Amino acid sequence: MHLLRLAEECGKRDGTSVDFELKENNEELAARVGTVRELISRNLGRLHGDGLIEMRRRIVRIPNVQRLAEEVRSHD
Repeated sequence: MHLLRLAEECGKRDGTSVDFELKENNEELAARVGTVRELISRNLGRLHGDGLIEMRRRIVRIPNVQRLAEEVRSHD
């Protein structure tokens, strides 16, 4: 998943959480991963609703990287 890759490449760790800046908007993110903006918006909303990510403006926090990675693997 692109968010996990960004977290690893440019995130700042604090215990189990990682913060990083998402420099792309949803349209650009969709183009990068080969989907449409609506799916990006829906999936980011689901991840946020499930407590797997937190977003404040362009800053993304993954409270528990391992938990998000497990969720991604369960949907592959």
